[in-house]
Amino acid sequence: ESPEERELAAADLEGMLAVEPMLQRFVQPHGLSQSHVTVISRASDEAAYRRLDAAIHRHWGESVSSHPALSQLSLQIVGTGPLHAKMAQDLVPTLVESFALTVTVIFFTFLVVFRSGTARLLAMIPSIFAILAMFFVMRLTGMELNIATILIASTVLGTSENDQVHFFYHFQEGRRFGGTEVALRHALLVSGRAIVFATIINAGGFLALALSPLPPMRQFGVVSACAFLLSMIADFTALPASLWLVSGDKPGQDSALGT
Repeated sequence: ESPEERELAAADLEGMLAVEPMLQRFVQPHGLSQSHVTVISRASDEAAYRRLDAAIHRHWGESVSSHPALSQLSLQIVGTGPLHAKMAQDLVPTLVESFALTVTVIFFTFLVVFRSGTARLLAMIPSIFAILAMFFVMRLTGMELNIATILIASTVLGTSENDQVHFFYHFQEGRRFGGTEVALRHALLVSGRAIVFATIINAGGFLALALSPLPPMRQFGVVSACAFLLSMIADFTALPASLWLVSGDKPGQDSALGT
């Protein structure tokens, strides 16, 4: 509280800076002209950081009013937290539009290649299932959309659609030899193992991001890898079931017809 005590505290701090690396992260060792304070907060979105910013500046203004000597110093709020929140605020709407554009482009491409709008919609079932499941898990675990996790939808859709293209190509190839049962058996025998190996490779590659020191990248890698596995499961369950329902064929019908 007294000038002597403050002078003693400053001298102790200056002496400790030479031997304490942790202090050097908060106070500039040479000249003591700069220092920073870490604020721990639950703020996670742009609006919350704006409120936090206003509260910090309000307290700083009160301190300057009480201690005029502080007026010679300037306050600047920095950090990765506010930066990520600002980037997410600006990027999320744009990436949502990009996802919608991706869906549209893939739909019409598949329509041109396979000449079937119904097939195109069915082909999206595994990818949409995996994307919705992962967003549901993110909701349950409190994981929020950020500059990395918002990319999950487009990444999973674009990557997993390769599996559905191969599946439908061999499915249509199998239709030359019989009905739905024969076509599904042919598609699974020809492309099933390739889909499994491709999914494992993709999931393993994205899972390597779990070692990243950046939390959004870790979340992106883990959630994307899980989404690939869910999409593969849907390739072998929901997709064949949907084809059965749409075709109207019954199991064993091909055998009964002698095909």
